[in-house]
Amino acid sequence: MSNETRKSGTPVLFSLLSFAVWGGLTVFFIFSVFRHVDLKPRVDENFFFSSDDPQFQEDKLISKIFLQEPEIILGARGDIRSQTYLRKVGELTAALSEIPETDSVQSLTKGPKNTDDALKSPLWKRFLFSNDQKTSFIYVFMKRDAPAENGVLKIERIKQRFASPDFPIIISGAPYIVELISRNLLRDLKVFSIGAFCAFGLSGLLISRSITMVLGTLIACTNASALTLILTHAFGIPIGPLTANLSTIVFVLTLTHMVFMTFNMETHRTGERDEC
Repeated sequence: MSNETRKSGTPVLFSLLSFAVWGGLTVFFIFSVFRHVDLKPRVDENFFFSSDDPQFQEDKLISKIFLQEPEIILGARGDIRSQTYLRKVGELTAALSEIPETDSVQSLTKGPKNTDDALKSPLWKRFLFSNDQKTSFIYVFMKRDAPAENGVLKIERIKQRFASPDFPIIISGAPYIVELISRNLLRDLKVFSIGAFCAFGLSGLLISRSITMVLGTLIACTNASALTLILTHAFGIPIGPLTANLSTIVFVLTLTHMVFMTFNMETHRTGERDEC
């Protein structure tokens, strides 16, 4: 084998070895992220309120004195005086009471004697009915030490089972809203990460016409994003509303530096060839 053949084969072998090593690290980092890092953003119920707000402080004081439990409210619309409606509310209340994360349930069929008695009571009337008296509310009080995510999922399944065109059900409450925000943030994290990977990979391939350069750039960007998630987890920094897209931002920032360094390297090589 001639010296020229050996010299031309050495860079190719080195490139393949580098891709194998960095590709293996990428697989390891991605596996570590999905195995050990909780990617679901954590949103506290009081995230959108300042700790110095007087109303917030008063609410915290009331919760501390009376040990207020997290509650989820379900609104069931229909003819509140019909027996069919009362039967459905009773079955829905019983199903919600069987959830392990539920401490207690309050509804039209669990508290007042009947609908007329509840409408005559100033307390029950304001507590259980809407202003137009076409919807009654079911209050689900969750256990403080139980994971809210599991309770919300089970309540949603029960809602799907009982809801119908003549018995529509809506869900509200701080734990439910917080869970929806977390889901949307997690969805955004997945969508933007996959979108950035595909968009920049395709555009890089169209511009450079080099699969090697595109693969190397995407590997570097993916490693940077994965390491960011691993380090935030290692330092105890939870993923929240402000850090949900941090990995995507790191991906884009790494991409710009990789493009800059690749351009300089190719320019340097071209200059060396012209001098030769």
